This record gives sequence, structure tokens and C-alpha cells, in this order.
Amino acid sequence: MGIKSNLTLLSNAAVSGTPQIISVGGSYIYMVSGTFGGTSTQLQVLGPDGTTFINMGAAITVAGFQKVDLPAGASVKTIITGGTPSAMHATLGLVQSSG
Repeated sequence: MGIKSNLTLLSNAAVSGTPQIISVGGSYIYMVSGTFGGTSTQLQVLGPDGTTFINMGAAITVAGFQKVDLPAGASVKTIITGGTPSAMHATLGLVQSSG
């Protein structure tokens, strides 16, 4: 089964991204690449209090990916901490919808 749709979280970035809304709930592949330079990246989802962003999965410190399950309407973002990153890219690719 291939990736059905992509949501761009970072595009040629060196700083954290802004929140994006997931329109379709389901299983996603979170992919990150770029020049990490000691950087750590983390996918976060807005928590039930509507204020706090919560880490999803493990931090990524080299180009890679991880599977995450997200509900429809979730607000997600990628944060970048430490190091000297450049040309960072991050996407969420929907693999299987929950409906």
C-alpha cells in the first residue's frame, strides 16, 4: 500500500515549523531529511487542553522516518532543537485512513 497524501511540515527550513491540521485520521509515515548538524527533530501534536503540544514517537537525529497514528483534526508540527540545521524537510504521508 502506497502513501495516499502528503502534508509538508518543513520545507528547506532551519527553524521549527508552524502547526498544520490533519484532515484525515489514520496511520502516517513521518519523514525527515536535511543537514542535521547536531539537531534533533520531533513531531508534536496538540494535546487535549488545546494549548500544550505533546511529543509523538522518538526524536529523530538523522534522516529517517517513523509511523504514527493521528486522529482527524489533529494539529501537528515539527520542532527543531539544538545544533546548526539547514535544508530541513519533514512530511507526513497518509498510509491508511481510519475510515
